[in-house]
Amino acid sequence: MVFRQILLLLACALLCACGGADKRADRVCGVPVGGTPWEFAAAVHDRGDRTFVPESVVLIGQTKAYIVGWTLPSEQPDTIFCDLIDGKVVAAHLFTVE
Repeated sequence: MVFRQILLLLACALLCACGGADKRADRVCGVPVGGTPWEFAAAVHDRGDRTFVPESVVLIGQTKAYIVGWTLPSEQPDTIFCDLIDGKVVAAHLFTVE
């Protein structure tokens, strides 16, 4: 399971490096982008539109974080990519593997 998540994160990181940044939004899953990555994941869980269930937060350096979870109802693993400034989420987008 962990190996699969690592491969998913690596693949997603490569795709983001190839131009995914233009798809960032000020709301993800119905929740305004903001707070720490953990606060944002909690907000998506508690107040989101119930299309994504966060499972874990992975901090990558000081400027990136990934929120790994599941898209409902398909229960497929997906990731929310977050850009950080001073530890706060300033931009995010849900990356869905199809």
